[in-house]
Amino acid sequence: MSRFAPLLLSALAVTPFVNSIAVPNQLHSVSRKTLKVREPITFPTPVQVGDLVSFQNGQLLRRDNETSPFEVFALESRSDFLERDVTVKRADPVWDPPLADIDPEDYEDYAIVKCGDLGHVKVGDKIGGGGSGTIYKAIKEDNTFIAMKAVNNEKERDLEWDLMQKVGDNPNIVKLHARCKLGTNYYIAMDLVDGESLQLRINSKVYSKLEAEAPVKLVMGQIFNAIEQAHSKGVAHCDIKGDNVLMSIGEADKATVIDFGMATTETKVKDINVAGGIRAPEVENHSTEEIDPKANDVWELGTLLVSLLIGKKPWTDSNAANAKAIWSKAAPTQRKDACKKEWPEFTDDFCDILADIFAQQLSRKPLETVAARIINPNLKIFDECEKNKKTTKREAAAGEMVVTNVIEMGEELVVRAMMY
Repeated sequence: MSRFAPLLLSALAVTPFVNSIAVPNQLHSVSRKTLKVREPITFPTPVQVGDLVSFQNGQLLRRDNETSPFEVFALESRSDFLERDVTVKRADPVWDPPLADIDPEDYEDYAIVKCGDLGHVKVGDKIGGGGSGTIYKAIKEDNTFIAMKAVNNEKERDLEWDLMQKVGDNPNIVKLHARCKLGTNYYIAMDLVDGESLQLRINSKVYSKLEAEAPVKLVMGQIFNAIEQAHSKGVAHCDIKGDNVLMSIGEADKATVIDFGMATTETKVKDINVAGGIRAPEVENHSTEEIDPKANDVWELGTLLVSLLIGKKPWTDSNAANAKAIWSKAAPTQRKDACKKEWPEFTDDFCDILADIFAQQLSRKPLETVAARIINPNLKIFDECEKNKKTTKREAAAGEMVVTNVIEMGEELVVRAMMY
């Protein structure tokens, strides 16, 4: 385990728990899956990620924003969990006809490929993708599922494979299994993460609604664990953003870093060609031909952290006026003051850390320094005095939860919520 483990375990002591219920849905069903859920209840209106819900006196209460009152959403809901089958909506790839009945010469017609030690794999529907490739769900001969990343360039595929082999296994980095080729696509077979992107939670303001510090530290601690290991092996990720972190749908709120398609082992580069306005100012401005990719990772991690806390990207890119107001200052105390001006809800201690992240390259602190300070359970992120000044001050009600996932399962929706 990384050396962040002791601090991370301390944070786990105040970690929210994830809880789920199932509600009727009229979608067509195709298969079944056993989940730990509550008894089915009926919701009169759609539930969405970011909704606030609470079980009180045998009722499920809901509000759709921080200031609206709670409304009764369902009556006589059971508070205990049970294991039962829930119908799955998505049509998963299946061996139909069975592999033994297919002529090997016809494998390509059925999207079947021999993929290293995995044996034969049948590639199914697209489930994601971005600038560095397309992700498909696939089924192995033992009827278990994996993900297959497809690119149309063998060299790019092999470079990503080699870099991830160099990084090695980590519980917070997607695990690779094999390489293969089907048609014009070059594939990497990897674990299928049953979850949704962290970006969805940012967009829905899951963490920012209640100014929840412990859940953010838990998520970021796992991402730090992944990137710190990569850095220790000489690899910079270069594309750290919400879309490249998957949150598992399960009892544990596990984060998995994906997509090393832009990663590098170079210690100095001339450019980092990623989109989304996440790059550090020295990259955005091309102010040096000796860009440090690891230092850029630290900037991107800081941007992701603030995004979780405020529910949106802090700036369009690092050249935006509010970003430049921080990083352009030479002295750490000046950057701290600029941080407090931009985000008065943050504590002085937290802005001290952000001043070491949102700095020019030569003044930016390394990941191991800032990460340990951020996940420290004694660090207060939000300033209580500033919270008290808010006219729309929010306090978590007893048993209040924020909806983190709404999973379409065919006959039902499985709704997962996080209690703070």
